[in-house]
Amino acid sequence: MKKYKTWTEESASGSTYFNWDFTDEALKDEFETEIGYVSEYMIRLSDHKRPSVVDGYATYEQKYLYDARDEETYNLAIKYLISALDRYCEGKINIEELDKLLFNVNYNDLMELRLKEEVK
Repeated sequence: MKKYKTWTEESASGSTYFNWDFTDEALKDEFETEIGYVSEYMIRLSDHKRPSVVDGYATYEQKYLYDARDEETYNLAIKYLISALDRYCEGKINIEELDKLLFNVNYNDLMELRLKEEVK
């Protein structure tokens, strides 16, 4: 049984959000104590057409694990996150290793995952 759940949401502006949360309270507590709030590690697919300032007020930008501009990259980011979470929940990596995997995920990290998949 998975120790986390996932779901997607679409915003009024057309962005798609991949969300997740632990179903195991001990894992969630450890994650939020050592790494940060789960809500800061969602993935967004957005066309980035929204202005950074609306009605004279700066818009609040949420922190994301990855902010994708195309569906292929969005899907790779989801696979990357799921792979890291599965390894953590199965005890194959510890919280420090998970933190390193989730810190500053960039396009090159996702391309490495894609290359590994192509080799399989």
